[in-house]
Amino acid sequence: MKTDLAIRTVIVGSKYYPGAIGALTDLRPGTSIILVRDGENPAHDDPDAVAVMFGLQMLGYLPRSVNKGIARRMDRGETVPAMLLSEAIIEKGEVKMSPRILIALDEYPETSS
Repeated sequence: MKTDLAIRTVIVGSKYYPGAIGALTDLRPGTSIILVRDGENPAHDDPDAVAVMFGLQMLGYLPRSVNKGIARRMDRGETVPAMLLSEAIIEKGEVKMSPRILIALDEYPETSS
């Protein structure tokens, strides 16, 4: 993925999704991941929620600190590519360090409504 502008962030909430920790254990840097809008999920009090997926496997969410601009782009129909930058550190079935991800952008995301 070549880009001049990108956001580096982490995946949050993996422990809440069956199979996510196992999937994170197997994923390597450079793996493409999918961002999916999930602002209407009643389990999350966040209209700007963006889920992180690998195929059909839910991995977690983008942190609220970065999701608003990404959500706006996706609401406009833009494709927002993302990939893993680092592996997750998993110990005894728990995420000790979330994997870092890279989200490619053509321009800075909007940060206010």
